[in-house]
Amino acid sequence: MALCLLFKSDVLNHAVEINGTPETLASLPIDGRLTISNMSTEWGALSCLFPIDGTLEHWLQQKADEAALAAKVFKGAAEANPGLGGCRGTTDALRLCAYQVLESWSGVHYGYVTGVEPTTEDKLANLIQQMDSLIEGVEFAVGESDKIQTEILPGFPDKISGQITWLDSGNLSTDGILTYRDDVTKDEMARACMQNYDPDFGAVARPGDILVSGYNFGTGSSREQAATAILAKRIPLAVAGSFSNTFARNSINNALICLEVPRLIERLRARFSFKAEENGNGEGEGKPVLTRRTGWTITWDARRQRLRGAGGPE
Repeated sequence: MALCLLFKSDVLNHAVEINGTPETLASLPIDGRLTISNMSTEWGALSCLFPIDGTLEHWLQQKADEAALAAKVFKGAAEANPGLGGCRGTTDALRLCAYQVLESWSGVHYGYVTGVEPTTEDKLANLIQQMDSLIEGVEFAVGESDKIQTEILPGFPDKISGQITWLDSGNLSTDGILTYRDDVTKDEMARACMQNYDPDFGAVARPGDILVSGYNFGTGSSREQAATAILAKRIPLAVAGSFSNTFARNSINNALICLEVPRLIERLRARFSFKAEENGNGEGEGKPVLTRRTGWTITWDARRQRLRGAGGPE
């Protein structure tokens, strides 16, 4: 483990297996193994594991016993109690646990605080009020949207335009974007950006492009270097079907703008095949295209909060 820490470049992007004599492994408790595996990302390793041994077998057996006991408890709790008839959540249930129905009780009354059942006129008036409120909201959104503009803070652009660099991948993790290291320069981060996902990314993507990917983009650990590496590549805007919440927070903190536009993702997938087409030499057919410059351009109007496209379908 000390060698992994001292020679990080030798374990970078590799899976590490911790091994040793049975006595040495037996001296490591489960909590220690979990900690070592979790912190292996500090070395730049993709994963870290321990071989199966008696300590691990005993721990797994205990976890299985705990799960079995919990299953019995939940199973017993789900069984019907014959002494509590009518308390199963059905609309016909008229009895309450430990509650005796009063002789004056005449049924459940509905209303707003008053306890009086609303009349037909009350229901219609309430419905009309809801429809009026809905119409006012639609008229406001459509009729006055161009007049309402978001305030742009100093140093931030009004608009961002660029060609789409399309990464047709879901659940692209922070390990795929950039493995954690805090001792690299900005230029080194730019060169290493997305190399774990696609070694050709650096040659395909260009400064000023807009990065577009699938759903749950940036999943994984909470390292902020995944967001700053994209900025180091001089990509000012990332678009995805959805983002990991942690990645989104890191992006906001580092001024990388993120937009969730599921419709754009579906249109790109409909237009561009994940597999490469056969070239003139009969080569390349069926090879996955991990990074593609689409020729489509999009513009994000920050003031009006609108995304417009050109070169692709409207």
